[in-house]
Amino acid sequence: MRIFAVFLRNLNQDKAQEHLQAHIDYLSGLREQGVVLGNGRLLEGWGGIVLFRDEDLEAVRQLVERDPFVEHGVRSYELFEWDAKWSSSVTIR
Repeated sequence: MRIFAVFLRNLNQDKAQEHLQAHIDYLSGLREQGVVLGNGRLLEGWGGIVLFRDEDLEAVRQLVERDPFVEHGVRSYELFEWDAKWSSSVTIR
């Protein structure tokens, strides 16, 4: 399985509250499916990071573009394939 890191940069904080719950629900559903390994906001306020697991870069791009924060211009994104090196104590299912 390939790992993709997505950096979501804040664009329009005025719209964030309006779409926050939809964004949270969307990523929660993808975590439950095993497509998202983890996600969270960056504490200094820049934006957030999402780690995806998939075989197809374009499939991940489509998922990112369906995120309500991206769809509604709350955040922009940068998508990278990540050659992750995990600690032996981490299990990725």
